[in-house]
Amino acid sequence: MRSRLPASEIKQLIEQRFPRLRPVENGHCDSYYLDQVRKTHGSTRILRVKRPPSGVCEIKLVVSTPDGGKLARAGEVISDVEALAGIIAAEVALFESGAKALPQAAVRPPRRSSDKGAVALTRGDTAFRFDRDENGVDPSLRLLYFWEICNVSGEIVGRYVGKAANSSRPWGRYPRRVENILRGETYGRSIHYALAASVSQGHRAKVTLLCNVPPEADIDAWERHAIAVLDCHGDRKDQLNETAGRQLPVAIAPRALDQAIAAVRS
Repeated sequence: MRSRLPASEIKQLIEQRFPRLRPVENGHCDSYYLDQVRKTHGSTRILRVKRPPSGVCEIKLVVSTPDGGKLARAGEVISDVEALAGIIAAEVALFESGAKALPQAAVRPPRRSSDKGAVALTRGDTAFRFDRDENGVDPSLRLLYFWEICNVSGEIVGRYVGKAANSSRPWGRYPRRVENILRGETYGRSIHYALAASVSQGHRAKVTLLCNVPPEADIDAWERHAIAVLDCHGDRKDQLNETAGRQLPVAIAPRALDQAIAAVRS
């Protein structure tokens, strides 16, 4: 992966947004390690930034690059600070989930669960299952959805709000993306990596259709409102939205959406 951002801007981004990443400079390369610098067995390196004379930085995503395989996001060029921040956040989440070994794992073809309310994707003998709650929403129309990942104690360790033209994204595209990550592919966002990590951690994932969004409504504004109210963006590990939310004024906040949010928070 390459970046058109100056090396100085990348360094500033990491210093400001990822204070846990410790830099080590070596010639024309900057390596970043999580919490402590450990270079050999059990390396904590997250990424490496090469600063060639051309000024276009080359970035190796150490965690999601399979050993001996092709580089993650090969050929991709990043020009946006927020996009790069999201990628780095996903790398940190992947490392902390213990999912570094996922690309090397042998994966059998996915199988359908006998439970019609869940989908099973198989990595070895471990199945990724997610519960789905239609919540009275018409799945064929525009909608918002809410992912929750809970640990064995029932504590929410991951939360994410998204929008879609219908339910095919949360019910179909998401599980396929998770399956691809378990098979060794490295394209995905923080939510995809978190769902993949839930396999090894024994966590339970659930997606709820929050509400339908009328054709005349601003679906982006509704999504930002839900992100803010459900507290899905920030520096905590459970906040998986990479874009900040913005709560609508009480006078214009959609009643149907607020009722749906209140229901999933109760």
